[in-house]
Amino acid sequence: MRHAKPDGTPYKAGLMTPTSQTKAILFADISGSSGLYKALGNEGAKKKIDQTLRSMTEMCEHFDGVLVKTIGDEILVTFDSAMLATDCAQSLQQQAPQFAARLPLRIGIAYGEVLVDQSDVFGDVVNDAACLTRIARSGQVLISDTTAEAIGHNVRSDCQQFDQLHLKGDADCRTIYRLLWETVTQVQHATRVLTLDTPISHNGLLHITLRYGDDTIAIMPQQTPYVLGRDHNRANLCIRHPLASREHCEVVFRRGKFVLVDHSTNGTYITQPNQSEIYLRREELPLIGEGTIAFGQPAQQNASEVVHFSAKALDEAEAASEIA
Repeated sequence: MRHAKPDGTPYKAGLMTPTSQTKAILFADISGSSGLYKALGNEGAKKKIDQTLRSMTEMCEHFDGVLVKTIGDEILVTFDSAMLATDCAQSLQQQAPQFAARLPLRIGIAYGEVLVDQSDVFGDVVNDAACLTRIARSGQVLISDTTAEAIGHNVRSDCQQFDQLHLKGDADCRTIYRLLWETVTQVQHATRVLTLDTPISHNGLLHITLRYGDDTIAIMPQQTPYVLGRDHNRANLCIRHPLASREHCEVVFRRGKFVLVDHSTNGTYITQPNQSEIYLRREELPLIGEGTIAFGQPAQQNASEVVHFSAKALDEAEAASEIA
C-alpha cells in the first residue's frame, strides 16, 4: 500500500485517491410511493418503503452489487459487469410484487468509466443511469447503448430499441433500450389488470374514437392500453410526426374514464372543450368529450399530424355500428 503521493507528501489518514474504474451503474426507484403515503400514512408507508429498499439491496448484493447510497425511495448500486446489473434488474422487477410495498420499480442502467471516490461514484455514466431512471415508466428497465453492447448478442435478444434522444450533456443523439423481463403470462395479466379494473357502465358501452389522417379507430375499454407512437412495431397507431417518440403515449381505461398517459421525450399537447391547450410530459390526463392530441409541439404548428379524439358512451346498437 502506498503511504505517500508521488511528490513524497503523505496522504491524509483515512483518505484514498479517486480512481477511474469501469462499472455498471444501476438506479432503482420505487414507483408510486406517494400513493402509499396517502393510503397508509407517513409511518406506515415509510415502514413499507424501508423494508422494500432493504429487500432490493439484498437482491443486488446477491448479484455482487455494491450499494453506494439510498436517495429517498431510490437506490444507487454499482456492479463490476453489465451482465450482473441487467440480470439483477430483471430479478428486481420480477420480485417487486413480493416486496413489502408491492409497487413496481423504475430502473435505469448505464455502463462505462466512472470516478470512484471513497464510498461514492461520479461521472457521465452515473448521470446517464439517473436520466434513464427518470425516463423509464413504472415497471420498465431502460439501459444505455453502452450497456446493450456490453451484455453481448445472446442477451440483447431481451432488448428492444426504446428511443433515440440526447442524454444529459450529450451533443449527439443516442439509442436507449428497454430490457424485457416479463414472461408472456405476466404481460397478459398486466394487460388484464390495466384494462378491466373498472367495469363498463351498465347505461351504455364506453368507447373512444381516434381519427388520424384517413384512419378512424373506435377503441373499447377492453382494447386498452392502446399505444400511439413512431415505432410501427410497438405502437397500435403509428404516428408520423418527427417529434413523436417510439412509444409516445397510450390510452388506458381507469375508473370509468379513458386516460392519456404520456411517456415521451418531447411531451404531448391536449385540447379539450372550453380549455386552453394542456402540455403533458410524463403525466396523464382524462380524455373527456372531443379534442385533439398533438405530438411534441402545439396542434396549430402541425395540424396534419394531430389525432382527433371523441370519448363518449353509446348504447349497444350504436356501439356495434360504430365499431363495424
